[in-house]
Amino acid sequence: MNSSFKNINPFPLMGNSYNALDYLKVDLKDIPRNLKNTFEYDMKFYSETNSVKLLYGGYLEQRDIYDSFDLFKAQTSSRRNIHLGIDIWAPLNHEIFLPVSGTVHSFKDNTEAGSYGPTIIIKHTINEITFYTLYGHLSKNSLKNLHQGKAIKSGEVLACLGSSQENGGYAPHLHFQVIKEVGDNFGDFPGVCSKHELEYYKQICPDPSFLINFN
Repeated sequence: MNSSFKNINPFPLMGNSYNALDYLKVDLKDIPRNLKNTFEYDMKFYSETNSVKLLYGGYLEQRDIYDSFDLFKAQTSSRRNIHLGIDIWAPLNHEIFLPVSGTVHSFKDNTEAGSYGPTIIIKHTINEITFYTLYGHLSKNSLKNLHQGKAIKSGEVLACLGSSQENGGYAPHLHFQVIKEVGDNFGDFPGVCSKHELEYYKQICPDPSFLINFN
């Protein structure tokens, strides 16, 4: 899929005030944890220690963090713990910019603990190819003034990051996911899958890093 967009220059997802040196790719298991601190504090400390502004990663990463939420609990054979998007950890209320123009497909506040919280799905058509991008863990205010079919241009502010009290229970971050076939999902789409579902979801949820534009 990425090769179909090799001539597309997406607007930087996190804004154009960053450059590539401001980002650091991480695996959650590599973040030193101090149980006396919040996860948000440890992520910020890790960023400062490594002299970067934003941490990102997680595509197809297997994570134990989901074990703490009833939403993901199941028998071992169907345990959902493989992440299908990219997470970008940034300060609370950080603005998110639309990388390529599109229209609002759907939006919803997914309030279950461990879910996305406020979520927006955008429909795009480029070079006669239609696909969708999902933005999760947003602020509740991000869902105001939206309606299905609303056109949003590349570079416009789409949303802001929400707090742990409104984003499903996580440190402030964006879950960004590309979806080729959204089906009948509305304001929600699986962002985590089990091992036996992985091959299917890899086909419809490609690595979304080609739309981030690390500038």
